[in-house]
Amino acid sequence: MAYSDYNYIRPSELPEILVTMSSVTNEDMAARFISDAEHIIDAYVGPAPKFYIDGTGESIALLASGDTVWSGNRWGNRHPNYWAAGGVYVTVVDGAPASVLGQRRLIIASDTDQVTLASGFAEDVPAGALFNFQQESRFPRWRDRMNVDMPDMPYELKRATAFQVEYGFLFGSEEAGLSEASVADGESTEIQSRSYASGYAESRAVGSASSKRGLALLIAPRARAELRNLLGAAGYMRG
Repeated sequence: MAYSDYNYIRPSELPEILVTMSSVTNEDMAARFISDAEHIIDAYVGPAPKFYIDGTGESIALLASGDTVWSGNRWGNRHPNYWAAGGVYVTVVDGAPASVLGQRRLIIASDTDQVTLASGFAEDVPAGALFNFQQESRFPRWRDRMNVDMPDMPYELKRATAFQVEYGFLFGSEEAGLSEASVADGESTEIQSRSYASGYAESRAVGSASSKRGLALLIAPRARAELRNLLGAAGYMRG
């Protein structure tokens, strides 16, 4: 399974929100577009107190090469998936082979005294190895928590991320990295249709090159609407 940088939405969940997408046929590509969307959304939302506090820990069991379930003394007896909301990364900092030191992995699940990583390491990480962990994403935020002991990833955030992914396709496949500038730049006013390997299909009117609209606009209007619905009452949203 492919994961984006911050895991705001899984590639397989995109068709549940986007009516223009019937299925995802290339999850790796979809995850890359989701990662781009996540970074744009985080930049738009701006800083706020994060749910997780940066910390350190120690491995309490060998993590074999390629394995993803890692036991550590820092995770404790928490609710299932307590550590798996948003972009929380573990970085090996000491007590492991040189090729592993500095390597970071996204946490995608957690249980008592252990976390599951998006991918394993190339070499064994021995018991006693030291690691840091850090929330790199804006979400989950402290003020969105369900209670003091559980982070919350609002559904509006999932929808906003999906709409931001769609925006990348809608306003130009060249900006979306698909090397098809004609879809974004063509002088024809006719509707053009195109299907992509990610599973996305579009039909749109192409504007002139002088009025090209791309990801320089940064945030999708529907994504902005979802985020305002989530944050506007608190007065923290810009724009």
